[in-house]
Amino acid sequence: MLTKKEFGKWGENLAAEFLKKKNYKILAKNIYSKYGEIDLLCQLQGQIICVEVKTRTSNKIDFGILAVTCSKIKKIILTWHWYRSQHSKLPAFMRIEAVVVMVDKNKISYRHFLEINFIDT
Repeated sequence: MLTKKEFGKWGENLAAEFLKKKNYKILAKNIYSKYGEIDLLCQLQGQIICVEVKTRTSNKIDFGILAVTCSKIKKIILTWHWYRSQHSKLPAFMRIEAVVVMVDKNKISYRHFLEINFIDT
């Protein structure tokens, strides 16, 4: 039995593989700052994308996406500013997306939410 944290990390790895199949390049995982965390930092067609991953055992999609609150988005933005201050070659523009990984018995499914927010940093 996985702990909640282990279950979340497992879901993040599944989401990374899901995104790779959609031609996303994974630049970094689990970027932590004093402001918050970015689960996956990706690139697609030259655009930088911060991806929030939610892993749920219910097949009700709302449970995952509703956890991506305004407060969570703000933490992602602040963490992005902090990370970019250390990696100045990254473009100033990024976008936020979410992937909800749903585990129902032995079936895994994904819901990809594009363009949760555009931020001009």
